[in-house]
Amino acid sequence: MKWLGRLWRFFQAELLVLASAAFNRRTPLKLRALLGLALLYFISPVDIIPDAIPLAGILDDAIVVPALLAAVLNQLPPGVRAESEAHASRIERKMPWILLAVSAVLLLWMGLFLWAAYSFIMWLAH
Repeated sequence: MKWLGRLWRFFQAELLVLASAAFNRRTPLKLRALLGLALLYFISPVDIIPDAIPLAGILDDAIVVPALLAAVLNQLPPGVRAESEAHASRIERKMPWILLAVSAVLLLWMGLFLWAAYSFIMWLAH
């Protein structure tokens, strides 16, 4: 199971590099577009194999998205890659605080949504 933790840390670091590269002005437009396509493919309900098909629907996401991300990583210009890695390491040190802030915001939004849903249901009941 230790290998799974190492694998996750590796992908986490690479995803931070990609996120940093996506916002770097020196990243070529075609690579930014490829990152956008990977994200859209990941969140889109329209896939090569629909997600409703058990296992196969998830498997295509697990192949297509990492392949696109690896292609972007391999084509990043060396200077952009170095800057992105430096920026990613700074972000990684702040990650616990970032995750705490994101969690707090999500909890607040969920609370607001639940309060609004409850208020609406009570309003309908009267």
